[in-house]
Parts: sequence; structure tokens; C-alpha cells
Amino acid sequence: MQPAKLARELRRVLLERKVRIFEGTPMLEVRPEARPVVETPGGRVRAGQVVLTTGAWAAGMPQYGRAFAVCTDFMVVTEPIPELLRQIGWTTHTGLADSREMLYYLRRTDDDRIAIGGGGMGAAFGARIRGRALTSRHLAQMAAHGLVWLFPQLEGVRFDAAWSGPMDLTRAGVPFFTTWPGGAVHAGLGFSGHGLTPTKVGGKTLASLVLRADDEWSSLPVVGPPLSTVPPEPLRWPLVQAVCRVYESGDRALEQGRPRGALRTAAGRAFDAYSGALPRTGTIGG
Repeated sequence: MQPAKLARELRRVLLERKVRIFEGTPMLEVRPEARPVVETPGGRVRAGQVVLTTGAWAAGMPQYGRAFAVCTDFMVVTEPIPELLRQIGWTTHTGLADSREMLYYLRRTDDDRIAIGGGGMGAAFGARIRGRALTSRHLAQMAAHGLVWLFPQLEGVRFDAAWSGPMDLTRAGVPFFTTWPGGAVHAGLGFSGHGLTPTKVGGKTLASLVLRADDEWSSLPVVGPPLSTVPPEPLRWPLVQAVCRVYESGDRALEQGRPRGALRTAAGRAFDAYSGALPRTGTIGG
């Protein structure tokens, strides 16, 4: 699945069904009244139901301040390399990923480039989705390094572009779907960088919540607050950064043929236990 193509086709279908789409309009506030009000810089919208699917940007809302950490990684894309793709035998558009802790994920594009991301991750302090968190040369270089590590034949290939985006990374790594008190505001958040795969489940779940349907979608275990909350700032940022660095250094050791090491393994296992499906804590969305 190509995410941009999916988004464009969804837009096309919505427009055909006479849905009005307003892009580039920031939401300043949601007031959960009997008919919720969405405040914007240019006016307000009143609706029977409101669905929030703003991803990492929801971190700025008090209800979701401890629901997830805001993290980033980078993707880079090469110049067109049709001959090199034939040499390495990559003749399909199947996406690839490896099994590192900080995995690399990559695919061939329609114009014979390779787009690759991963290898490392950064964290944004609190809800500050700007600045260094989204402009890390280090993380872009790690993604580029991954391509040459996987395919040494591509040494010297030029990279034409790099980009990043924020992820709403929950402690358990799975999304959650909530309904605010009053029953008219709903949210689907915490997709943790895996948004494309569970999109259909998320859409079905949110539709059932909006329609107040008691069915298989509205009764999933991910309906309700996050399985567990993340630490508050200023503790969250250094903890996430430290864990990322532990995983990255362990991956580099394996690349060089060395063991991950007892300390890195113990730290990783401790974080995995911490990130597991723990009892629900706190109140999210109300």
C-alpha cells in the first residue's frame, strides 16, 4: 500500500460524496458540549459528532499529555538508479524491513529510486513538534547508512531528499480509541508509526463509537484509555532518548559482528517489560 495514493483516493471518494474538506486550518480547541464546537483561527464549527485523528499533534491537549511520547525518524530517497536495481535483483515494488531493534524499512519507487527510513529515532520534548526534533541530520544519515549496509553495491549513490514526521508512540505500541464524557467527541490516537496497517480497524472502531453501536469493533481491548501512560516531562524526553541510544548502539554492535552485550540486552528487556500491556492507568479523554 502506498500511503499517499491511499490518501488521494480517499479524498477523491469524499469529494464525490459532497464532503467539504478544509486543509491548512489548525484546530485550536474542542469544546465537548451537547453539540461539540471546534474553534479555529477563522471561526468555529459546530457538529453532532467530532472525531479527532490528529496523531502526534494531540499531545498538546491536556487529555492526552501522558497518552504517548512524540517521536521521529527519517526517510531518505536516492536518485533514480534503474540499472543498479536490476543488478541487485530488486524488480518488484514489495516493501522490505529488517529485524533490528531500530529497524530499517525501505521500498522501490515508481521512478526507480529507493526510499529508506529508520535505523534510529528521536524524541520531541512534550508537544513541541518543531525544530531539532524534525531536522536531525544525524537521523537522516543513519537512514542513508542503512541502505549501503544492506546493499554495499550502492556505495556512492546520491540521496536527493530527506524528510521526517512526528509519531504518537504509546508505551505499549498500540493505538487506543476513546469517547469523551458526553459521548459526542471521539479520538483514535497512538498508532506508534504503524498507522497504515491498523487504519481499517481504526476506521471501523471509530465508526462504531460514533454510531454508539455495541459490536465487535466497539468492544475491542484498545477501546478506552491507553493500556498504560508514559512518564511526565521532564522525565520522558531523557528516558526515551536513552532507550533509543541503547538500541542503536546494540544494532551497531551486531552490524560489526559483535554481540549486543549484556548491559544493552538487559536494558532492552527492561524496557520491553515496561512497555508491555499493563493495567490501564489514569483517565484519558475526560
